Amino acid sequence: MPWCRKRGLKEPSLALVEAAYRIRDEIQPRVFLLENVREAQRWLGPAILYREPFYFWGDAVLIPRIVRRRSKESYSGSQRAERARIPFALSFGIASAVAASWRR
Repeated sequence: MPWCRKRGLKEPSLALVEAAYRIRDEIQPRVFLLENVREAQRWLGPAILYREPFYFWGDAVLIPRIVRRRSKESYSGSQRAERARIPFALSFGIASAVAASWRR
């Protein structure tokens, strides 16, 4: 949240992202999709697709729009699991796109 950010934070480590792309290059999957937050565009470049608050890089796949849900900032600290939950429509859309790629 912007009002909670400390000034002068160091650049984030992109080691995990680099590892994901290295693995992609090694195994060459039919579909590769990386999800992160909007702010990651600063380091990863423009996302190919977004479904608020989820931003995606990699191969373009059709993912349905998700029904508006509570903003994650409205959950308390004790509701971390609920705040991080991926909506079913989103996960089903990704799974369907991957399954369709296997039928080709």
